[in-house]
Amino acid sequence: MRKLLPFVVLTAVFALPATAQKPPSRIEIAPFLRFDRYPAFTYAINSINTNTVRLRGASWGISAAYKFPVAENTWLKAGAGYYKYAFNKIKRTNNFGEGYVRTINYPSMLDLIFSTDKYAYHTWLLTAGAEREFPLDRRTQLLAGISLNNYFTFSRQYHITYYNANNPIENNYKRPDNRYFGFSAALQGGIQRSFGRFSLSPQVIVPVFDSWKQDETFPGESNADGRTKWFGGIGASFVFGYAL
Repeated sequence: MRKLLPFVVLTAVFALPATAQKPPSRIEIAPFLRFDRYPAFTYAINSINTNTVRLRGASWGISAAYKFPVAENTWLKAGAGYYKYAFNKIKRTNNFGEGYVRTINYPSMLDLIFSTDKYAYHTWLLTAGAEREFPLDRRTQLLAGISLNNYFTFSRQYHITYYNANNPIENNYKRPDNRYFGFSAALQGGIQRSFGRFSLSPQVIVPVFDSWKQDETFPGESNADGRTKWFGGIGASFVFGYAL
């Protein structure tokens, strides 16, 4: 037994630094932007006029996540936040030419057809992801990862327009909304720099797949139906981290 004691001591001495090298979990705060281009779709408000609509959106959000190591240089994370899911550029074509609005079912006593030139959904965001680090030096790492995001609306807003020579109308129409709204999967990559317990990481976001629900506020749509897209966007985030 005494002969084994030096080996036990040496094993313990070398095991302690190895245990100490395991990186601590982190808390991350990430404001981010996304720019998306959506596939064209059609709708009709009568039997003689079909509209083709193309949408673009500049959306933004912020999330907080808990990030923990699961293997060497490999991390998992889970978090929550806010995301303004916006559609703020509209191009509509029909038999009469082009326009930059789409028809909306706006509650009014006036016998008019109203339109919106931009609209957005305010959502709660639940996110989960995985990330891999590629060390460049003791304080700097390249990052590559994937995130999976679910969106739940709590309100929506529409910029309403109707113009004529005698009665110009412009209004922000808001409605409460509580429903599951959409899902997205995105790739992310960037560089991380550590400063003691703190870290900063600018990252690029590449949307891969998105699905979102339609909106019964628009003619011919139902909250139960949805649309999808592959790619067609780009984004950026700036991640602030703190090691626990």
